[in-house]
Order: sequence, then structure tokens, then C-alpha cells
Amino acid sequence: GDKESKQSSEHHDDTPNEE
Repeated sequence: GDKESKQSSEHHDDTPNEE
């Protein structure tokens, strides 16, 4: 899951910004 790990990290970085 190299792609899943990268997408999860990017999404997590964008989530706290909006919250």
C-alpha cells in the first residue's frame, strides 16, 4: 500500500487545515 499510505498522509494534512 505505497499509494494508500501517500494518499492517507496527504489527506490528513488537508483535513486539519479545514477543521
